[in-house]
Amino acid sequence: MRLFQKAKRLGTWDPQAIDFSREVSDWAGFDATEKDFLLRTVALFQAGEEGVTSDRWLDVIGVHEDLEKFMTPSYRRLFVVELPAAMDALKTDHSTEAQIRASVTYNMIVEGVLAETGYHGFRESLEANGNMPGLLEGIRLVSRDESRHIRYGVFLLDRLINESPVGWDVMNRHMNELLAPAMGVISEFWEGYDEENAPFGQRMETYLDFASTQFDKRMKVLERDRGKSLAEIERAAIADLVADDAAVGAAG
Repeated sequence: MRLFQKAKRLGTWDPQAIDFSREVSDWAGFDATEKDFLLRTVALFQAGEEGVTSDRWLDVIGVHEDLEKFMTPSYRRLFVVELPAAMDALKTDHSTEAQIRASVTYNMIVEGVLAETGYHGFRESLEANGNMPGLLEGIRLVSRDESRHIRYGVFLLDRLINESPVGWDVMNRHMNELLAPAMGVISEFWEGYDEENAPFGQRMETYLDFASTQFDKRMKVLERDRGKSLAEIERAAIADLVADDAAVGAAG
């Protein structure tokens, strides 16, 4: 219910209201490698967020090329194979275990690891020099929505894991099966760049470390709530939401 109330308060925003007036001039000031870096990052969001901001941003900066060239083998495995398979399975398999695999794939890996790392990349690349304020505003709003999705995913998994005698093992196995391709998405992203002269002064190691930290954060919460009653899980989830709100308030 708290997530629902938070969604009503924060979840309504209009992509058309974002001010992209600075984007064209900022884009013109980037070199070819920096432009490639940003397009590659946007391309990785196309699977889940294309209806929100990225298409409009591409139109504003005048880029109309097919971004499919940026889809790497690890990306294709997760978004073309694993994610559709996990979701489609629910049409015929309503078991707790199938629900666990679906939530792990989408909430924990796609949203909780890859999307969070992508948001981090946009902020690290653009905020320091005040570039692309419109794009960053869109990322801030999408990231805010996504944080609620992830929180709900953790809450859902906590409940499912404790409903099934094999729930923990199913979750743990699937999380670790998908960790390698998730990290592969990031390492393959960086294959085309010179580490010593990377765009925006970024380094692959910091992205891999960030992604690994996101993975560990989700696992620690699931471990914390393992074996708890539903009432205990709900209390822990509420405490996490309160802590999130406090952190946002302190940052803002």
